[in-house]
Amino acid sequence: MERRLPLTQCKGFFLSLAVCWQQTPLLYDPKWTFKMRSPKGRSADEAALHTSSLYDRYRVSRRFQVARFARHDEDCYMKFLEWIWSRLKKPIPQSERLQSQGISEIGDKIEKFIDERLGGQNVPNDLDALLRATANDPGFEKSVNNPLKEIGAEILWADGKYPLLDHDYLNEVDRADPDIMANVKAMQDTDKKLKFVVQCEDTSLIGYWQQDADTRLDQCALFWLDTEGQYYLTEGRTLSEAFTYRALVDDDKNTFRSLRAAFERLGVSIRETDESQIFADMDARAAELGETPENFRNERYEYYKSLS
Repeated sequence: MERRLPLTQCKGFFLSLAVCWQQTPLLYDPKWTFKMRSPKGRSADEAALHTSSLYDRYRVSRRFQVARFARHDEDCYMKFLEWIWSRLKKPIPQSERLQSQGISEIGDKIEKFIDERLGGQNVPNDLDALLRATANDPGFEKSVNNPLKEIGAEILWADGKYPLLDHDYLNEVDRADPDIMANVKAMQDTDKKLKFVVQCEDTSLIGYWQQDADTRLDQCALFWLDTEGQYYLTEGRTLSEAFTYRALVDDDKNTFRSLRAAFERLGVSIRETDESQIFADMDARAAELGETPENFRNERYEYYKSLS
């Protein structure tokens, strides 16, 4: 039986062979960067290896740039590495290649979502569970195991189009109206503090109201933005509670049970409660809020209106 090296060892093995072959010194520094200097003293570009907890959680690929060499040196390196790889590589079944490609694409999608929607901040636990499940299974979003599918909701991916964020519903007449555009600008300012993460079936949005950039997202109140442009506090303290408790308030017990079971399969527990407790908790949270998205939007609206 042909003996094969593990893939992770092979990559390091190839680089070491190439370096030794050219007698090129390899200098490491403590910041996960490396520099190569050719035998003739030509300096190569520094290549930085990006490491992140995103890789461990969501299988986001580490990115790196290969150091550049003079053209003849680069050709020699590539030919040598290709020859070694052709000797040792093991063919990957097509099904595995497609799955690997799908996971890689999802990893990029999640990375963009965290950067653009959350500003690169720590992800709250229940949202984290949704992202993990999506990363591990390219078909999760459309499966019955996805609690968001139960209510026709979807994660607010960075490359998607969403009416209440993009305001692409405006026509030329609307854009010529100073009052409408003052309100749109005010909402855009509010969006910078309200980290939207999910769009519901009716295109309404839900997000974390982060008044202070130093406040962790899991400590921020969640707010709905409805299709009329109104903001209001969610029925639960967490994203998962907001969806399940909304079903309870709407007297949709079947949806409540389905959502609760779906979240629990992801390792997210939902507290037992009833309608009176939900409203009492909402009142308590509202009293602690201070400024709300509605207040902030109204102030910005008056400001923009005064400029016209």
